Amino acid sequence: MTDLLLEGAVSVLCFGTEIDAEEAISCLQGWADLGCLEGCRVVVLGGGELELFSELVAADRLFFLSRAQPELDAVVALLLQAASSRPRPLPEIDALTRDALFLTRTLAGATDLKQATLEVAVAIEEIARASRAHCWIFNQADHTLWTARDHNGPLRRESAAAGIVSFVAQTGSCVRVSQLADDRRYEPRIDNDGAPSDERLLAVPLMHCAEKLDCLAVLVALRCSSEPEFSALDQRRLERLVELLGPLFEQLCLQERLDDEAFASTQHGEPELFREQALVQHQTGRERVGHLLDLPTGWMRWTQRLLLLAFVSFGLFALVGSVGQYSLGIAVVQTDRLREVTAVQAGTVAEVYVEPGQWVNSGEILAVLHAQRQRSELDLLRREYQLHLVQRLREPTDPAPQSALVRLRQQIRSAEATLGQSTIRAETKGEVRDIGVRRGQTVAAGQTILTLSSLPTGGWGGGVNRDHGNLAVAPAPAVVAFFPGRDRSSIEVGMPMWIDFDTQGDWRERWVVRSVRDAVAGPAEARRLLGGSIADAVPISGPVTIVWARPPAESAGRKGESARYYEGAVASAEIRLRQESILSTLIPGLRRPAGRRR
Repeated sequence: MTDLLLEGAVSVLCFGTEIDAEEAISCLQGWADLGCLEGCRVVVLGGGELELFSELVAADRLFFLSRAQPELDAVVALLLQAASSRPRPLPEIDALTRDALFLTRTLAGATDLKQATLEVAVAIEEIARASRAHCWIFNQADHTLWTARDHNGPLRRESAAAGIVSFVAQTGSCVRVSQLADDRRYEPRIDNDGAPSDERLLAVPLMHCAEKLDCLAVLVALRCSSEPEFSALDQRRLERLVELLGPLFEQLCLQERLDDEAFASTQHGEPELFREQALVQHQTGRERVGHLLDLPTGWMRWTQRLLLLAFVSFGLFALVGSVGQYSLGIAVVQTDRLREVTAVQAGTVAEVYVEPGQWVNSGEILAVLHAQRQRSELDLLRREYQLHLVQRLREPTDPAPQSALVRLRQQIRSAEATLGQSTIRAETKGEVRDIGVRRGQTVAAGQTILTLSSLPTGGWGGGVNRDHGNLAVAPAPAVVAFFPGRDRSSIEVGMPMWIDFDTQGDWRERWVVRSVRDAVAGPAEARRLLGGSIADAVPISGPVTIVWARPPAESAGRKGESARYYEGAVASAEIRLRQESILSTLIPGLRRPAGRRR
C-alpha cells in the first residue's frame, strides 16, 4: 500500500470498521510523515471516539470521519464525492465582476454573510416550523463549516470531517432524520449543539447556482422528539428557500472573499491610495468638474430674525405674566334653620304623625316611641305613693311615711320625664323635610328621626322668605370647606374662595373666607362637624384645614337666575394661595420670601 501511495495511484483511502482506530491513526501518521497522503482523500468509517483523530483533523488529513459505519448507499455517495472532488483554484474576479457585485448588493440590500446566516436561521424556523435552526457556511478552501450565534458574538467554526451536516456539505444531498441517535453519521457537537440525541433533523444543502457540485451552505432545521417528524413537504419548502437564497449567498460569499483579499493585500504590501473605480474613471477621460458648494443664505437670515423675535417675546411674557398656586378642597352648604330632631332614648317607633312637606308648630307631636314599661313603672310608683299618703294621714306622728313620700315624689317626677322622652315633639316651627324612620323601626339614642326647616321647600334664595303668613328675611347661607392640612399656613381670613356647584362648570361663584380654624383637624373631627346625615356623603381623608365662608353679595346662578342653596349640597372649592411671575417660577432663586404674599 505504501508503494501505491508513493506512486500516486490511490485517490481515495477508506478505513472500515475492521481496522482498529489506533492502528488507522498509526498508519495515517506514518504515511503522512513519508508524504504519501498528498492528493489522497482519507475516509475513516467506524473510527469510534473522534477525539483520537483530532491531530489528523487539525492537519486536514481526513476527508470524512464517523463513529460508526453508515449505510451502504451513504458510503457509496461519500466515496464518489471523495474521488471526484479535487481542490480547484477559485476563478479570477475581474473589475467588471466587482462592479456587478457592488450593484447587485446595493439592489439586494444585504449586509454581510454573518448577518445573512442569522436571518436565514429565523426564516428556516418559520418555513420548516422548527424549534431551532442553523445556517452553516461551507468553506471549501480550509474544509470547515462556520455559523454565527448572534450579531455581536464570535463565529463558531467546526471541521467538515464529521457529522451529518458535514456529510450534507460534502455530498450535496438532503438528509431527513427522525431521530439523531439512530443515524451513524451523527456528531452532537456540530449537528445539534450537544442537545438530546432524540431530536429530529432536516438538512438541505445550498449549492452554487452555476456549478451544482459546489456547496455554499447547509440549512439545518431541528425539532424536539415531542414534535412531529419532518415531512417531504417540509423538505420541499426548505429546498424552495434554498433556490431563492442561492444568488444572494453567491454574492455574499464573493464579497467576503474580496474583503479577505483586500485585507491580505494590506498585510503583504502598501495599499493603493486611490480606489480602482476612481482610477478607471480618470483614465477614460470622462471626469467632470463640479461646482463649488453654494447654499442660499436668505432663509438663514429670516430664521435668525424669527428666533430672535420668539426669544424676546418669551422673555417679556415670562417677566410680565404670572401663575398662581391654588389649594383645592370640598365645600358643603350649611344653614342655621335646618335642624335635626333626634331620639333622646332608645326604643321602637310606635307611630309617625307627620309627612314630608308638612308644616308643624312648636311643641307639636312628631312621633311616639313604645313606652309600655315606663307607663307601668309610673303607675306602680303612683299607687305606692297613694298607700304611703294614706298611712301618713292615719299616723301623722310617724316620720317613716313622710320620708317615703318625698322619695316617691322624686321617683314619680323622674319617671314622668322618662315617659315624656318617648314622645318626640317639634322644638320650633318649620317644615318637615326628611323622615329617617318608619313605624316599628328600632332607633338608638341620638339617632336622627327627621329634619325640620324653617324655610319652605325651594331652598335658600335672595330676598325675603314667606313663612306661612309671616315675612322673614332669609339669612345668607354659609359653606364649610375642607382643604389639605399642609395649606393651613397660607389660608387667611378675607381671601376669595371660588366654589363650583356644578360638574359642568357653568355655576361658579366667588365667596369670601370669614373664619379659619387654627388647628388642623383629622377626618373624624371633620365628619363630626358635618353631622351624621352628611358626613358619609363627603369624602375626607388625611388632615384638613376647616374654612367657613359666606357670599359677599347676592350670587348669580345659571343664566342670571337667583342662586339657590340646599343644605348638604357638596361643591368643589379652590383658594389662590399665592401668585408669582413666570420668571420666578422658572428660576426659584428669584422668589420672594415666604412671609410676603401677593
